[in-house]
Parts: sequence; C-alpha cells; structure tokens
Amino acid sequence: ILEYLRFALGRSTLDAADDVATNRERDMITSTLIGGFVEVDLDRNGVVETWRRTLDKQTMITVSLDGEARDLPLSVAQERFRARAFSQKQLSTMVRRPETADEQITGIAAAESVDRRRKAEQDIDEAERAIRAAFQQVVQSWAAQAAFNRAESASADLARRLESIRSRLEQGGLSAEQQAVLDQQPIYNRTLASFQTAVKLVQATLDQANLLKEIPTEGWEGLVETSSVNNARQAIMRLNDRIRGAIDEITDALAMALEELARHQGEFGTDQAKFNEQYAVASLAQSHLTTLLAEFRQLGEEQQVAERNLQDAKTAMSKLVGVEVRLAEARTLLGTRLTALREILNEASDHVIEMSTGVLRAHVEEETIPRRFVDALMELCERCGIREIEVRCRELVETAARSGRQGWEELVHRLQRIRHGQVLRGHGNEVDPNDITELKAVLTWLTENQARLVLGRLDDDRLGKFLSAWASPFIRFDYRDRGSYMPFERASPGQQASALLTLLLHQEAGTLIIDQPEDDLDNRVIMAIAKLLQTTKRKRQLIFATHNPNFVVNGDADKVVALVPSVEPNATEAVRAAQIAIEEDGAIETPAVREAITETMEGGMRAFELRGRKYAVV
Repeated sequence: ILEYLRFALGRSTLDAADDVATNRERDMITSTLIGGFVEVDLDRNGVVETWRRTLDKQTMITVSLDGEARDLPLSVAQERFRARAFSQKQLSTMVRRPETADEQITGIAAAESVDRRRKAEQDIDEAERAIRAAFQQVVQSWAAQAAFNRAESASADLARRLESIRSRLEQGGLSAEQQAVLDQQPIYNRTLASFQTAVKLVQATLDQANLLKEIPTEGWEGLVETSSVNNARQAIMRLNDRIRGAIDEITDALAMALEELARHQGEFGTDQAKFNEQYAVASLAQSHLTTLLAEFRQLGEEQQVAERNLQDAKTAMSKLVGVEVRLAEARTLLGTRLTALREILNEASDHVIEMSTGVLRAHVEEETIPRRFVDALMELCERCGIREIEVRCRELVETAARSGRQGWEELVHRLQRIRHGQVLRGHGNEVDPNDITELKAVLTWLTENQARLVLGRLDDDRLGKFLSAWASPFIRFDYRDRGSYMPFERASPGQQASALLTLLLHQEAGTLIIDQPEDDLDNRVIMAIAKLLQTTKRKRQLIFATHNPNFVVNGDADKVVALVPSVEPNATEAVRAAQIAIEEDGAIETPAVREAITETMEGGMRAFELRGRKYAVV
C-alpha cells in the first residue's frame, strides 16, 4: 500500500531511476493499476485537495479542489507537495550504483535547500539555452560573412569585366559622350540598390517599433495601500505615458520616412528612365559594336543584382556585430551559475556532520568524467564505425577535463574553427583535408575515413552541446567509524542505512516515507532511531511501513494502521486479485490497536511474556 501512496504523490519506483531491486514494486504498479487509479486526500496548510493518478496518464496528476479538477505535470506536483520516499534497501544499497549514487546522496544532503537548488538548476538550464542561442547567432554571422564575401567577389568580378568591355568599346570607336553614358550605368545601379536597402531597413524598424509594449500594471492591483506602493504604481503609469508617446513619435517618424523614401525613389525612377533612354541611344549608335554593347547591358543588369545582394549582406552583418562577445558572456554566465549551485551544496555539506550526529561528513566534488562532455562527444562520433566508442570517449574526456578543462576547451576551439571553415565554404563542398588533419589531432584514434564521417555529423546543434556542456558538482560523504573517517561506499549496508536515515530524520524537508526501515539494522540502532522519531515527528510528517514494534511503540506513533492480506471480493477463480484490508486503525492507546501490535509484531502475549522470562525482566 505504501507503493500506491508513493505512486499517487509522484514518488514511486516508476518515477525513479531503473533499479533491479525495485522491479517487484514496479511490476506491482504496472500489473494491478491497469484501468484503475490511486487517489489520496492531502491537507496542505489547511487547503484540502484530492490527488488522483492513473497508469494511463502517469506523467500527470489530477488535483481536485472545490469541485474543480486540474492536471499538473509530475514535476509541478512534486514541488507542490514536498515528500521523500525510500525503502531501507534503497538507503543501504545506494552506493552500489555509481552512476546514480552521487545524485541521490546530493539530493538527500541538500533536501532542506531543495527550492534554492532547483532554482539554481533552472538558472543553469537557462544559461545552457542562452549559450546555444548565442552560438546560433555566431553561425548566422559566419553565414552572413560568407554571403558578403560571395557578393563582394561577384560585384568586383562584374566591375572588372565591365571595365574590360568599356575599354574595348573605346578602342572600337565609341565616342567620349557615349562612353560617359555607359559609365553611368553601374552608378545608377548602386543608387537603386541603396534606395531599396533603405526602404527595407526602415520597414523592418517600423515593424519592430510596433512590437514595443507598455509595462504591465496588472500585478499592482490588490496590494498593500501605502505611499511607497502608490508612488511606484504612479511611476509605472507615468513611464507608460512616456512609452506610448515615444512609440507614437517613432512610428510616425518611420512612416513619414517611408513615404518620403517612396516619393524620392519614384523621382529617381523617372531620372533613371531618362538615363535608360540615353543609354539605349548610346548603345545603338555604333552598330559594329552591337555584340559588345549587348554584353555590357547584360553585365550591367547582373551588376545591379550583385550590388543589391552586397547591400543586403552588409545589412545582415551589421545586425550581428558583437555575437562572439555575447557567446563568451553566455558561457561566463553559465560558470557564474554553476558557482552559485556549488555554494548551495557547500552550505548543505556544512550541515551534514551536525544532522548525522557526527557519523557523516560531506564535501563537494565535481565530475572527473563529466557526463555531458561524454554525451556530446558520443553523439558526434556515433554511427561512424568507431569501435569501443564509449570507452574511447570517456578516456578522452577524462584527460581533457583535467587541469581546469584546458584540453576540453582546446577540443571545442578546434571544432569551432572547423565549423567556421565549413560555413564559409558553403554546403555541398568536399571535405577539406586540413579539417581532417585538425580533427585527428584531438581525436587521435580516428582513421581518415572515420574523420570524414565525423565531420559530416558536425553541425550547429551538436557543436552547441559542446559549448554548453558542464561538469556537475555533487556532495560526497565520508563515514566515521571508531574515530576515523572512510569513504562512505566502504561502510557496511547497515552503517550506510542508519547514517542516511539519521540524516533524513534530522532534516525538515516535507513528508518522509520509509518502507521497512528495520532492514539491515540491528535493534540497538533501531532503538536510537526510535528515540529520534519522538522529536522528529513534531517537525514533519513521517509514514513508516514496518514489522518492528520498536518503531511503533518506542517511536510513540501517533497513528497506527494494521493491515492484513485479503482477496478482491469480485475476483474470479482464474484471477485471484490480491487486496489489502485494514485490520485496525487508531492511536496506539486504543485497546484493539495495542492487541494488533502485540499479536502481529510481538507474536502474541505469550511470546512476549516468554521473552520477558528469558531475559529475567518479568
């Protein structure tokens, strides 16, 4: 029944990392809840809600309050009702899975800082996204530079060809007056391109100005009415008045500029039409130069397009000035937010020795083989015919992450340089041999063919993951045994379980659910835990499922529910569905509850008295 409760609260084995030890509980949920649900009533600071969760829609929890139902994502529900759920076996075997042990121990140690830790992790996620977005802008700037280079080269080539034809026309007898007309055509083309670019920029600026918004004032309603609050509200209203006025002024100016530019462009169009007539006359004046003049006209039209492309490329580049700096700032911000997370974990570590009554001490470490580094490298190199790819990637990352991660930064820098060259060369080009050489300098185990395949997978998204990868900090425990400390993983399962349970019970971090806390503990430790329960239960809700009377009796349980196995009344002979029935429910002082404890946990009064005589206490 405890597993059903955990399921309803979003804390079941289905919501945890895969673990062989939890297969039984996981199978129980998936096999018994088909078409059914688990429903619990929660009292959160006087707000009584009903939470329902089904197997069909297990990523959501339906919360009902005052007749209204609302689906909450699992993560939101977990934040709304703080609870931790463990079986004692989880506590005593936690370090057997190195890939999850550090995260679970960090979660236990920093349970009281869960809000700050969650906010810090959200800030880190935001910084990751900012890095990837900034890198996309960097790639856009590279693409804009490539477009500018192509446009500039095309324009210069056309100018050289036009000059060559002009010289040949002059040698063919074209008059100076006619030559002057022909020389004006490129200038007219550039002028038209400037008009078109200006109109495009003003229109884009007008569109942006129309998106400007006032500061919302909805959040200032229903607040404390003091002079400071009223003055702040008035300040925002005055600001909005100025914003409205500024927006109107800017949009009016831009609209007026558009009208003026359109009028002047029309006037220039008239001038250009007159020039085109002169140009046509000049072109027809020398019939023996017809072929050259036709080529000149054709190149002139091409140059008009090239000039427009060049202007557009310049505009695109101007919008992306400083993107490299913004990328560096985004990566610096990620480092700052990681420092904030480490500070939270350091504070939590400082409290561990006190909360564990000196049995544990804690310190913050950082991944020596950062998982995100490995993931980024493996995603880049997969499907390239590389054997033992995970081993190779982990070894490279382990080496690259040393000495302040200089090796990793060198790898990222080389990949950026390669990608920069790819973007400048454009799509569809052959692999540059220099790129293969540069890639093999850092990924030394690549063959030439494998390097080609890896270069084919190097795109903006994958490189963005390299730039935004970070090493996760975590809390590590040492266990105190006979006056000296040793690594926590070297402690026995019982020592680990008792230390973690003691730490959990000293914290004030929401409801704590423990299944069979007596596992791996001797009765001397159980008695110490039971004594701690008497004070802990005043600060937080504790829900234990146990067969040990010491937790119930000596822990002074406020409410005892005795359960017995039964069979679903409507079950068929073919499927004898299991059911849990409540035998007794009430305070420990209730005679029926006391009798249930005596019979179930002690083996009956006779067994209890027999032990008393054996120990000479009766």
